Amino acid sequence: MAIILSLDASTSSTGWAIFEGEKLTKYGVLKPKPALDWSERIKDEFNFLNEIVQVANVDKIVAESPPAKQGMLTVMQKLGAIQGMILSLGAINGISNEFFTPTQWRSRWGNVFDGTRKGTNRAELKRKAIEIANETFNLQLKFVPNHPSQNEDDIAEAILIGWAYIHPTERKKAFVAKNKE
Repeated sequence: MAIILSLDASTSSTGWAIFEGEKLTKYGVLKPKPALDWSERIKDEFNFLNEIVQVANVDKIVAESPPAKQGMLTVMQKLGAIQGMILSLGAINGISNEFFTPTQWRSRWGNVFDGTRKGTNRAELKRKAIEIANETFNLQLKFVPNHPSQNEDDIAEAILIGWAYIHPTERKKAFVAKNKE
């Protein structure tokens, strides 16, 4: 039975989940001290995640790949550094990595995006991810409207990324049909 570590990683908050086969066994969020420089936060995250990899005997790491956006060089540098940290984590532990863009993993959970303009809103996608993770895995992750720092969307997305990897051929309906009137 493969042990998968799935991650929704950033320099400020990283959701993580462990799957043993298809069973979600552990999950959580790592929030490095915000006072630290972003590069120091990545080092702290590496140490934390490396311990998880070793204790859980992880076979594979699955993570979200940052989407390419123009005009966001600093953000892209930080997310690129996070991706490098995840690759290093796999390399130092002799395990492979796999990355999914947000579109790739969400397409396997077609009900994350409802086909409306409002449905593409970041807050709405985060709310829906929490709702799906709660329903699918019988969890109680929090979504607090207008208070993103209190939401547990990083955990929800880490779980859904892992599930998307485990079920590569399962595709749920991607869009809700709109009535023509």
